[in-house]
Amino acid sequence: MSFSLRCVLGAILYFAIAKPCHSTIEFSEQGLTSLQQTWPSYHYEIKIVARSNNISEISAVESNCSDSPLKRLNLKGNRIWRIEVDSFRTCQLTYLNLVENKLTSIPDLRNIGGTLEKLHIGGNQIEIVRVSDISYMVELTELYLGPNPTVSFPDLTYHLPTLQYLEINTIILDCCQDYAWLKNAANLTIVTDVEPCINPPKWVAQNWTSLQYDELLTEPCADHGFWLCMIAVGGSQLNPSESSVSYVSPSYDLAKEASCHENSQLLPLE
Repeated sequence: MSFSLRCVLGAILYFAIAKPCHSTIEFSEQGLTSLQQTWPSYHYEIKIVARSNNISEISAVESNCSDSPLKRLNLKGNRIWRIEVDSFRTCQLTYLNLVENKLTSIPDLRNIGGTLEKLHIGGNQIEIVRVSDISYMVELTELYLGPNPTVSFPDLTYHLPTLQYLEINTIILDCCQDYAWLKNAANLTIVTDVEPCINPPKWVAQNWTSLQYDELLTEPCADHGFWLCMIAVGGSQLNPSESSVSYVSPSYDLAKEASCHENSQLLPLE
């Protein structure tokens, strides 16, 4: 056998044994309770889909990519309520889907903050998005935040300069100066409800497209503590029977609203 032929056969054998499949591996609806149950595929494939399982927590150890080629991870429809700090170490994820889980805040994703381009995190129980939750995501181009019972989020065009697409469907807005930037984001596609305003009363039935930047900029904002209180007492909540968010529960009444107005100053955002 000639030297050149041996080289060719050797190369073929190497790639057949050592090269990852680089395909999509499905683990959906298999009753998984841990991300570790996707091993060893987690460390050799580009895309893992583990939708509709029973994963409730993600630890730093089981999510360590060990320099794998994994780029896309879909965990939609699990029961994830906690993602441990330092998770996804050595990962190069560009896409992460955490839709329809049990998260109450955006988890610490700093280990993939330099690679993550698309984050789907709707269908959780996230009430507040803080600057520290997202400002390190320097490559993020698409953020799917709705539906969530979110009552406060910062100027995303300032803190996420690479953002090109923002989905906030079903998220109610205090249509005021804090959110005037939504009308001044020339390079950002924003998908929202037709009538997203819950405050001020004069704009509750107003079509979002008809509101102008200057109008929002001169409108003072209500106390965010009030909306946090309304969520806590049941005047605002996620409706698990629907694919959208319901903000007025069957138990809503004026007494609860009055109580929240009275006590909202006791609910700090930090």
